[in-house]
Amino acid sequence: MAENSFIFTSNAIQKDDGTIQYDRAVNAEEIRMMVGSIIGNGVLASSSSNLKVHKSNGSNMKVAVKPGLAWINGAFYYNEASKEFTLDTGDGVNPRIDTVVLRLSLTNRAINVLITKGTPSESPSAETPTRNTDTHDLVLAQIYIPKGATSISESNITDMRFDKNQCGIVTGAIDQIDTTDLFTQFNAAFNVWFNQAKGTLTEDAAGNLLNLYNALKESTDNIIAELDQKIDLHVQSVVNEKDMLKQIIRVRMSGDIVRGWNKDGIIDSIPFRDTHRGGMKKTDWGELLSDGKVRIDKDGEYFVGLIAHISDCPGSQGTFHVGVTETKSSLIVAENYVHTSTYNSMHICSGTPSNRFRFYAGDVIKAFIVPPNGSGGYRLDKKQTTLTVEPLWFD
Repeated sequence: MAENSFIFTSNAIQKDDGTIQYDRAVNAEEIRMMVGSIIGNGVLASSSSNLKVHKSNGSNMKVAVKPGLAWINGAFYYNEASKEFTLDTGDGVNPRIDTVVLRLSLTNRAINVLITKGTPSESPSAETPTRNTDTHDLVLAQIYIPKGATSISESNITDMRFDKNQCGIVTGAIDQIDTTDLFTQFNAAFNVWFNQAKGTLTEDAAGNLLNLYNALKESTDNIIAELDQKIDLHVQSVVNEKDMLKQIIRVRMSGDIVRGWNKDGIIDSIPFRDTHRGGMKKTDWGELLSDGKVRIDKDGEYFVGLIAHISDCPGSQGTFHVGVTETKSSLIVAENYVHTSTYNSMHICSGTPSNRFRFYAGDVIKAFIVPPNGSGGYRLDKKQTTLTVEPLWFD
């Protein structure tokens, strides 16, 4: 079998007919295949109400699907507004089960919510979701339509989003699921049963059953309240981390530095002082220290880039060593991004070592310059000598 890989930068190739062909272009099917291998099918669990089907106000046979997001075979769906449907009234002889599905159609190049009407039967069953090479359904809900029905209630609606065989939940960054709405549906169904059953129970039996129900409801309410609190804390943590990833330390020196080529010409730590091009000195994940180094306060993966502009380099050929060193507790952990630049006839050379690297809280990043041995001097230009530290993700 042929080997395939992507995504890579394409080279533009001009064909004999004058058209341009890109040699690493990918199509939508390949992108969906890539995404589908990472993210499964289902409704996104960022909110318990995502694409929830419920009884709508204003019409006895009207239902609505709340806004939400979902993934189907690598394709993404989102709806920013509630979508309403009016169901057909009940059959005069037998009940039926209608199904609310989220349908991916490759032919239509779209994902849409629609209703599939069930077949009336003495013992009705829901329609099987369509799943083939062109179409894939996720079942959001099943709605029981009694015979002769001209209205429905919440208890007629069965939420299918949490059944992985019918729909499923994509947890993403938030792996907790709010069960409040599930309890509401259970509570509505229980009330319908209880109102029907209480007429057949003795007073003592009904009272005992009610006491058991109240105890269960209180216990369930406490559990739900605890879950809601944990979910709120987790969601806030995710939001905070997303905001932190936007914070970048980008700094430069406050003035040029002139040094000789001898041993004293080494700049062991470039003294960065000022912010540069929208960068920050202090973030929620790290800080520029008074000695020009950057301290990391949160474990994670970071991009580090140094631009060192060296000028006024008289004499014959020589090599400057430009680098970024990672330190922790004043001990060198590793030396990375080593780059050598040979100055040219214009007596200007620059080093641009950059890479992504894993840092831990307490690590300190410093930039350094080691000139070649010899006589004369060199200048480190403040205008173009900058250090950038940018978080990519956190543990």
